[in-house]
Amino acid sequence: MCGIFGYVGRETDLGDRILAALKLLEYRGYDSWGVGIAVDGMIDVQKQPGKIATAQVDFPPADIGFGHTRWATHDGVTQANAHPHLGESGKLAVIHNGIVENFRALRDELESEGRVFQSETDTEVIAHLIELAKDMRAAHRRGEALGLSEDELAFYDALEVNDSAVKVLGDETLRAIARELVESVRRNVSIDWAVKESARAKLRTIVKRLLRKHGYPPDKQEKATQIVLEQAEQLCKGWAA
Repeated sequence: MCGIFGYVGRETDLGDRILAALKLLEYRGYDSWGVGIAVDGMIDVQKQPGKIATAQVDFPPADIGFGHTRWATHDGVTQANAHPHLGESGKLAVIHNGIVENFRALRDELESEGRVFQSETDTEVIAHLIELAKDMRAAHRRGEALGLSEDELAFYDALEVNDSAVKVLGDETLRAIARELVESVRRNVSIDWAVKESARAKLRTIVKRLLRKHGYPPDKQEKATQIVLEQAEQLCKGWAA
């Protein structure tokens, strides 16, 4: 059984208040504790395994925060596994009572997409999923503003990482390249393309030709081609699903 306490209100010495509230929840049983406070747009977290009776925290005054006492259900009693759990941005934190039954499958999928976990808990998956949903909504809004589909936006972002390309070509040309890349990849990528070097070589040639056609900086074309091929592999998996 776990305890949760949250506060939203006037700015105060909130860390001490939340810690005092958690101490009143000791009767619920726990093996670790933690406090998260919003500070300058980020979440400052202090947490520890063990008893809370003599615990102390050091936070600046704040007007929103929460705390948690944890009874471990997934993996060890460690500082990393104690709640709250931060998302990668540091702007979102999660505390949670209960069990995420399919967390292992969710974690494997998130890690395959490059997300990095700091604990072994099921709860941290929730923080990553929320951030992923926020990122997807933001990408959708960007795509609408640029007049690009989701797939086109993926290639646009891959090409836009090169600042010199943005300066030389401009936004409209990058959008045109992104649209043509999607068309070319869809026409030339088969489901098993990733394991056929001949198919990858053909696509590499198509991508390079397209970049040259639009005047993409020559010294940046090789790196851009590699990024596009990696993006094409991800899109191909999605199209095949």
